[in-house]
Amino acid sequence: MLPFALLLLLSSGPADETGSLAAKHFAAGEAAFKRADYTAAALAFERAYGLAPRAAALLNAAEAWEKSGMRAKAYSDCRRALLTTGISETEAAEAERRMARFRPKIGLVEVSGPTGVESDVDAGGDRQSLPTVFVVEPGQRAIILYAASGGRLEERVITVPAGATVQVAFEVAPPPDPLPPEVPPPRALVPPVPTPQPAAAAVGQGPPLLSWVAFGGAGVALGAAGIFGALSLDAKAAYESAPTRARADAFFDRRTGANVCIGLAVGAAVAGAALWWFDD
Repeated sequence: MLPFALLLLLSSGPADETGSLAAKHFAAGEAAFKRADYTAAALAFERAYGLAPRAAALLNAAEAWEKSGMRAKAYSDCRRALLTTGISETEAAEAERRMARFRPKIGLVEVSGPTGVESDVDAGGDRQSLPTVFVVEPGQRAIILYAASGGRLEERVITVPAGATVQVAFEVAPPPDPLPPEVPPPRALVPPVPTPQPAAAAVGQGPPLLSWVAFGGAGVALGAAGIFGALSLDAKAAYESAPTRARADAFFDRRTGANVCIGLAVGAAVAGAALWWFDD
């Protein structure tokens, strides 16, 4: 039979929706306890305590944990019950009596270390800021140190005898928060300037004046193509960093300008070569 009834849990609280839900969890814990499903009973009593903090719920959870063989959890719930506001003298005496009975069968691990870090036991998810004390089952335990960002800093495996208190001191300083990597600016790639090829026939004299004019126009067009190419790359990088319709239009306009200039350069070079050929 449970040592503390449902009436004791709700005797000092209003019958509101939260209290009603707490009463349902408490009743579920009683039912699970009666059918010897002690783990389910302990969890139900702890959920009732989370909704309506009463020492009675934790004392019932402690008894269920004890019957399931998990004395460390039973000891922890008794310790939490002693810190509950409004605990009665009878409940406090019961919690202390049980803690004295559990103490020779469980171990305590006192963990200290740098500020700003957390620790837990066996990666169980119960992370606590340092310094702290963990209640554990006797045996080999892994004490894990975590940075504020959540990454592991160190792990230490210890052996905890029954009834003993083991001290673990970490001296690892947490690493500074990493700086965001610097993103280099995009490099403007200027397309190579093709060299106009001379006509296949041998050239007896230099190119005529019109050929020089055409070759000069080709050089100017290639220079403009290089400028438009660099502007296109900048516009592309700006669009990829923050896509907008205006930036997309700017990219396509500059790329079109580069293509047009390249076409003009090729055309002027071909015209200059043809004039040179026919002049000969």
